[in-house]
Amino acid sequence: LFFAVTSAIPAYTEGMKALSEYRRKRRFQRTPEPAGKVQRKAGHEFVVQKHDARRLHYDFRLEMDGVLKSWAVPKGPSLNPADKRLAIQVEDHPFEYGKFEGTIPEGEYGAGEVIVWDRGTYEVTGDAPASEQLARGELKFVLHGEKLRGGFVLVRMKRDPEKNEWLLIKHRDANADAGWSIEKHPESVDSGRRLSRDGGRPARKSAAQVVAHVAPGRSPGISRGAAPKTRAPAQPRAARTAKSAALDKIPGAHRAPMPGKIAVTLAHIAEKPFSRPDWLFEIKWDGVRTIAKIQNGETTLFSRSGRDITPEFPELKNLAADVHADTAILDGEIVVLDDAGRTVFQRVQYRLGVTKPSAKLMESSPIHYFVFDLLYLNGYDLRKSPLLQRKELLRKILRTDERVRYSEHEIEKGKELYAAAQEKHLEGIIGKQVDSTYSGGRTYSWLKFKIVKELDAVIGGWTAPRGTRAHFGALLLGLYDGNELVYIGSVGTGFNQSNLKNLFEKLNAIRADNSPFRSPPRLREKIEWVRPQLVARVKYGNWTDDKRLRVPVFLSLRLDGDPRLCTFEGEGLSAPDVGKKHIRSAALTPAPVEEPKTRGRSRAQPRRVAAAPANRAADDIEKEIRQGKSESLSITLDGKTVQLTHLDKIYFPKPGLRKRDLLAYYYRIAPLILPFLENRPLVLRRYPNGLRASRFSRRKRRKSIPNG
Repeated sequence: LFFAVTSAIPAYTEGMKALSEYRRKRRFQRTPEPAGKVQRKAGHEFVVQKHDARRLHYDFRLEMDGVLKSWAVPKGPSLNPADKRLAIQVEDHPFEYGKFEGTIPEGEYGAGEVIVWDRGTYEVTGDAPASEQLARGELKFVLHGEKLRGGFVLVRMKRDPEKNEWLLIKHRDANADAGWSIEKHPESVDSGRRLSRDGGRPARKSAAQVVAHVAPGRSPGISRGAAPKTRAPAQPRAARTAKSAALDKIPGAHRAPMPGKIAVTLAHIAEKPFSRPDWLFEIKWDGVRTIAKIQNGETTLFSRSGRDITPEFPELKNLAADVHADTAILDGEIVVLDDAGRTVFQRVQYRLGVTKPSAKLMESSPIHYFVFDLLYLNGYDLRKSPLLQRKELLRKILRTDERVRYSEHEIEKGKELYAAAQEKHLEGIIGKQVDSTYSGGRTYSWLKFKIVKELDAVIGGWTAPRGTRAHFGALLLGLYDGNELVYIGSVGTGFNQSNLKNLFEKLNAIRADNSPFRSPPRLREKIEWVRPQLVARVKYGNWTDDKRLRVPVFLSLRLDGDPRLCTFEGEGLSAPDVGKKHIRSAALTPAPVEEPKTRGRSRAQPRRVAAAPANRAADDIEKEIRQGKSESLSITLDGKTVQLTHLDKIYFPKPGLRKRDLLAYYYRIAPLILPFLENRPLVLRRYPNGLRASRFSRRKRRKSIPNG
């Protein structure tokens, strides 16, 4: 062991020397650049970073001797052999720097924006190892990158050795391009981002440009976006398989058979958009959530509920040809756009349930598939991988056209994208944490910010028609609070003769004798109950104080809707107290616990808890909190009523601990902790949307909180 440790010291010392100049120039407490370390494992990766510092330039880096040997190339690399690019050798960089994208703050060395312009691997083609060729001043290699390919040579210039000036020259081979222009390739190969200043043009997609990407050339006011006019040739199978070998380097990716049914990940509703660098923001699509499975050259489409909808959208039968992979699972939304590029939910509904649609229907309701996530690729399950890396992979494997589109995103600028979406009268935006996993179910790592107020609600019955209205007067709507359906109002407008008749036929088929609601509404009209199996999409003006919809208007029936997903929590609301389960207790007396032994004196000693038999009501309370099925609970403690809501909200994502688990724990330890808290000033730090979301401190007790 001593020999192994001491023999490693020279290599470690050399590594420290190799990066000493790099570290000397940077203050890592102020710059987001990585401090890094020397890699012990040899590799042959290269990276080119576009750097908008005092002068715009490209940093060309080759992995060698555990570090990135680096050259600043003012005009950037070229595929034209006639271009001899000046390359000034600079200090070695750590291997981790090859993944760096961001902004170096003003006042720091190299201040400015950095993106990863190209990356890949290289192989040495000279007559000696890379380090030996480099030492003698001529290094020959072949690049296998996203943009740069083929043979190159780096030649040291002899006019002034102290300046470390080299020439980067492209060899004349099959990858040479006499018409090469670096200005035509401004984007990052990792994130798709562009620099905010790029030759005087707005390079990085602004929020308005992301919004403009929505409509594929349907309106003069909205650009076609990134869809190519012609398709790129598909990669050969060998190339696809070779790329999959790198998937095991992605955090969270693991080999696994293709999963069966996918539980889609859903967003919680949030009110005010925000801008944060650890979030990305996308347009909120209003269509049919669709999981696409690619396997053996075949495509199968599934709705959010898991229903096979492949026959309903024959336009996507060749989707597998648009995906450079042997196997893959995509997540996205099938939408129909109007002439202004806005999604029209009613028109995509015409397609649901219609197998082998006619040419006329496909022409009147032409679909587009916007893909925003990649869950599985070439034998690797990616659902535990960070979102941004999943999207980067998706961008690389997806071949876009008029029908299939990549859903663009904007990192950090949520407020700006929301404003741009408002200007275009879109439905809203979605915010996602860049490192979020694909958890399945509703998560606070994804948030939706609505511009148009719409929701999906469960139909629980209908009222008798009045006047000249046929079939029914209004639909009775509800949302789930745990396992209980709670009435939220009736909708009687937005219907026409056609959908009145169709709806009435569907309602008649699911008639019920009893109300499905927790507390049946009392209305003037006669009510007919139904089993809670149908979902209606409605728009509305606002919510009343007692959680009723104000001026709702019927939009359509959600044939793909799952009633159990229509919840108060999903709409960012707490359910009303009417009819809520109520448990009463005489006192806070959970099961006995022993007083802990302490050393020395304390300012507040805990009161001794007598080893009395457990109070039956107290046991019922703890059991109901920990194991109950209701999302809300009202309990009485020492004569005071406490309302508990959103009990299934996830507080600690990794162990999967819910709000109810934490409350049950507090209830159990209350006799021990309360004596220490008595008569002490407290600050409550609140995490309303989970540990990873924004937080704030509360010092003053709200009036709604009972006195202690």
